Amino acid sequence: MLAFQVTKTTKNIFNFTDIKILDFQENYNYIRCIDFYIKAISAALKLILPRNGHFENVWTASKENADKLIASDFAAGWSFLNRNKDISEIEWGYWQNWFFEVLPFLCGHLIIGKLIEWKFYQIRKYFYTCFSLITLISVLGFRPSLFLIFKCAVCYAVSLLGSSALVWVISFTFLTCLNLDFTVALMKLFMFPGRPDVEIRYYFLMMILSLANLRYTGFCLERCNWMKESQEKTSVKNSNEEHPMKFGFIDLLCYTTYLPLCFSGPLINYNEFKEQINSPKEGWSVSRLWRHSLSFLRIGFWALFFDFVLHYFYFTSLAYHLTVIQSLSQWTLVGIGYCQGQFFMVKYIIMWGVSSCIAQLDQFKPPKGPKCISHIYLYSEMWRYFDRGLYSFMKRYIYVPAGGSRNGNFQQLFASAVSFIYIFFWHGMTEHLFIWTALNFLVVSMESLAGKTLFHPFMANIWTKKMSAQNVRRLHSLLALPTLLASCIAIFYFMNGKEVGNIFLNRLILEAWNGISTCNYQALKTTVADIASRLN
Repeated sequence: MLAFQVTKTTKNIFNFTDIKILDFQENYNYIRCIDFYIKAISAALKLILPRNGHFENVWTASKENADKLIASDFAAGWSFLNRNKDISEIEWGYWQNWFFEVLPFLCGHLIIGKLIEWKFYQIRKYFYTCFSLITLISVLGFRPSLFLIFKCAVCYAVSLLGSSALVWVISFTFLTCLNLDFTVALMKLFMFPGRPDVEIRYYFLMMILSLANLRYTGFCLERCNWMKESQEKTSVKNSNEEHPMKFGFIDLLCYTTYLPLCFSGPLINYNEFKEQINSPKEGWSVSRLWRHSLSFLRIGFWALFFDFVLHYFYFTSLAYHLTVIQSLSQWTLVGIGYCQGQFFMVKYIIMWGVSSCIAQLDQFKPPKGPKCISHIYLYSEMWRYFDRGLYSFMKRYIYVPAGGSRNGNFQQLFASAVSFIYIFFWHGMTEHLFIWTALNFLVVSMESLAGKTLFHPFMANIWTKKMSAQNVRRLHSLLALPTLLASCIAIFYFMNGKEVGNIFLNRLILEAWNGISTCNYQALKTTVADIASRLN
């Protein structure tokens, strides 16, 4: 992903026009392969070396403030680098602990699973269910695993009534329990009594339960819809024959606990999971083996690169130290925010990439990884192309049932509000997450309104026939700037909390507003003058 960001800047470093090939057609694919990997390495070097403005500022700030940062945020790094590594990125540290603990079980899942597929392909869902539950019991313990099964059983029992509303009530009840201090304390006490690593274990459990909540909710809603469709048909018996054993309790457990996707995602909706697990067996070939191998190598490269960068760029630890971050320049703050966004994306490319690579070996088709955020300026696209699985869940089970975009502007606004309320509940009911979701709702609504206004026949006629291409781009930039800034501030609150988010807001928006306003005024003045001249 990051390789594509600096492609233009690498043209001056690597010029391939001087390469002489006797037969270009025969060597075309070879040259493309070399070109891709050199650009990828160049992109990585560009991020490491202090020659880019934003990264240079962060690199300099990391060196100058290393002795002022919190000592517990660092640990001994790779021995040959002789440097400390920033370990304050909590989610990355927890994921690494999880990965190496679960890795033997993932290997067992692949080896035993392939042997079973070889002779008993039709029963693989029973193996996935049993092996995943064994893994959960081994990693988390018997009580947490039983608690997860209990939640699945309750939601499944409610779905037998055919009421989607009751399913949502149960789902929200279970979700709320993950966000209340009282219930969290009870779960820690009951699930992990006397364990010294209770915080790490509970974090694993919280990740699993949060994702499981999406899965058993989606499964049970699909079951309710299937029951309604069955009742509307003339023969319920024939309807049942069309979906043999697709909505049983074993199917729910298999879908919810499927090992490669259980701990970190990404999310696959059950309607897709059901089709993929019942798809015909796919034979192995050299091209398929090569494709999977390249996927693992790609994810492995970015994992090593991410860990390497943390030895030199302390953007996470800098953001946790309020005194230091308040003293940094505006450009350094911009660099920290940019680094946080970029490496947040890379982190999920790795976390979801490992799970997806293993699931693809089982013939599943997980959603693609995050789209490069440097190429996104509309926040509605950020929602659509970052966590594609969560977006698909919200669209299918919340946004469209709440009205969607085809029933008028008010209904669309209501559907968006309901979707973001759910996002707030699912991520955790804290103040900085409320600010994040509120800004998200505001930005997405503004983008939708601006899009409908611009593409109204009257307005579209003006900017397509009365304006030059340059001024159309200026107009789009002018209109996109407020929402882009709001979306950036929303991300700063999401990643850093309220106090640091307030610092970013004051330093980068409120204090810099005069410069932003001047740029907007000049762009607006030029655009209006162009329209006036063309109308005359």
